[in-house]
Amino acid sequence: MAPDGCDAQYPIRQDWVCDWIKSGEQNAAKLLKAIKGRLPYLHADYKDLIISVPKDCMTARDLLRTIAQELPGWQTTAFPSHMT
Repeated sequence: MAPDGCDAQYPIRQDWVCDWIKSGEQNAAKLLKAIKGRLPYLHADYKDLIISVPKDCMTARDLLRTIAQELPGWQTTAFPSHMT
């Protein structure tokens, strides 16, 4: 089904380059918070989990996939209005 209303007029930007995220080992909670600081994304508390970000300037979609791969039971889903 095609999105309508606000979702159609203002679709999410899965291809948004997160140029403020640099490659290297990163704390999961801090990484999610850094993404949330510029993207509308909510997260649980993962203070002790380290995520390896493979390259600079990844898209929001690719960063969330990378994070989900490290979190047991997580998956990512993109809707016309948001990503989870």
